Amino acid sequence: MKNLTLSTSKKCVLLLFFTLVTSFSFACHNSSINSATSVLNGDGTRTFTISVSIDVGSSDGYSMGFALQFTNATATQPVVQSFTPPQLTRAGYNPLIGHTGATIGNENASSYFLSRYGGSTNVVTYEASDNTWGFGSTDYNNNIIVVTVSGCVQTITLDADIRNLTATANPNIACVKTFATGLTCCTNPTGTISGTPTICAGENTTLSVALTGTAPWSLTYSNGSTPTTVNGILTSPYTVSVSPTATTNYTLTAISDATTCAGTYSGTASVTVNTTPVLTITNPSPVCSPATA
Repeated sequence: MKNLTLSTSKKCVLLLFFTLVTSFSFACHNSSINSATSVLNGDGTRTFTISVSIDVGSSDGYSMGFALQFTNATATQPVVQSFTPPQLTRAGYNPLIGHTGATIGNENASSYFLSRYGGSTNVVTYEASDNTWGFGSTDYNNNIIVVTVSGCVQTITLDADIRNLTATANPNIACVKTFATGLTCCTNPTGTISGTPTICAGENTTLSVALTGTAPWSLTYSNGSTPTTVNGILTSPYTVSVSPTATTNYTLTAISDATTCAGTYSGTASVTVNTTPVLTITNPSPVCSPATA
């Protein structure tokens, strides 16, 4: 094998080429979450409308798609319930097919998604059905994606670094964009009222309210017509003292804890009130001793 000798000018050209190649940043340019808004649905889920732009660049390798991840700071992560559109298209390229949970990685570019998000129920992926060219170096600008999620979402993360250069590697940090939703995640407090005492009219009795969450609690209970609110409850169970004049059912109508999160409540306490017996004495007929009436 012969040694290779380069002239000074060739060395300079080679060094310049090497410097350009090694200093080039394979990033995702202007990929971003442009905006995200949400509405709370009647069933407790939340629907997000998200605008994303994916800008790959001709020198960054061919993109295989992207992912949106929904997270919070608690141990229980959100779950994607539905999303639209089912796919994204650009002229001249295979579509990007949407997936979540068990179907992530179902397209031809499966390894690019399975290695990071396989089986994740808090992720929506848009995957190229072409595992060689993906959607090339074209851009997807201001695409609107609507995702309905159960559970609290504090952060939406866009992973735009799913390219044929980084199939199993961690994403380039320059390609990961996060969006803070501004939502506060609550572990909702709960309250359950119970008790079936029987009393006489004019007597008091107590009902029990079992509480979960973070003290102090506030609760409101009602006898069906008059609500009563109690604040600053420090321990559970809490005892409610009542003195109905007739048989009455009591229920909770509101509960909150130190997190100010709205709570859920259940149960019914039923107090049975027996009427006080009345003794009536009528005048007997007069009798002579030792006879009796």
